[in-house]
Amino acid sequence: MRCNKSEYAKGKGVFRIRSQAAARGFVQAGCETCEHDLLVAFRCKLRGICPSCTGRRMANTAALLDDRVLPAVPLPQWGLSLPFDLLAVAAFDAKVLRALVLHFVFAIEFCCRAWAKRAAVARRREARGGAVTFVQRFGSSLNLNVHFHVVVLDRVYVREADGQLVRCRRRPGLAVLPRSHG
Repeated sequence: MRCNKSEYAKGKGVFRIRSQAAARGFVQAGCETCEHDLLVAFRCKLRGICPSCTGRRMANTAALLDDRVLPAVPLPQWGLSLPFDLLAVAAFDAKVLRALVLHFVFAIEFCCRAWAKRAAVARRREARGGAVTFVQRFGSSLNLNVHFHVVVLDRVYVREADGQLVRCRRRPGLAVLPRSHG
């Protein structure tokens, strides 16, 4: 719905902000000539972080992972902070960053597979885990602080003779947070 006044059509209409709904990502403006309301979305075409777009992307990614990617099992989170000497190298060299992520995830999976072997649930070569890694490049004050958040399946999987993947039982003593399905 558009304001039909000629001033608005020429781009010269005067709008005043009536209310701000920052949490919803827009501002409500009103035309002084015809009292028409207009919802104006926040723009993010500037340098820096747009909280509206960032929040939307985080929520969309979480919903996608929860609905379509990750199985309905407990998902503990692991974190890795890098020593000061590696921060700048990892921040500016993608190969180093990739190697660090791979080694960290492989170390977690190795521990899970070793547990499965010790528990006589599966042979180490057959057992496989799963993980999703998020690389965060800044700290709470937007300082350079490369670190990883890894969401790991709390069980290892083994392929049966018919090709089906079967979860091995949960590791004893592992504290996990329940998933929200709401």
